[in-house]
Amino acid sequence: MFRNVVIMDRAGWHTTNNLKSIPNIRFIFLPAYSPELNPTEHLWNYIRNAKFRNSLFENLDDVQEALIKSYEELDKQKDMVASMTHFKWLNLSV
Repeated sequence: MFRNVVIMDRAGWHTTNNLKSIPNIRFIFLPAYSPELNPTEHLWNYIRNAKFRNSLFENLDDVQEALIKSYEELDKQKDMVASMTHFKWLNLSV
């Protein structure tokens, strides 16, 4: 079965009892008090502004394709990613 993962912080609207479970979506909550994970939000802001602003997608497959292209572009710009997240991606051997 195709699965989707949604990573969320522990904001009140993310942890409400009204949040419904959906069979093909798994919610993963960030650990409490994990400020070192917050810089990744800068990446999402970049992707949203660069690739999704004023965009209309026909279906979820088109959204997924746009995300994959965004990730591929970011992978080629490791210096920019490191500066936006304050994490030294270039020091990792992949």
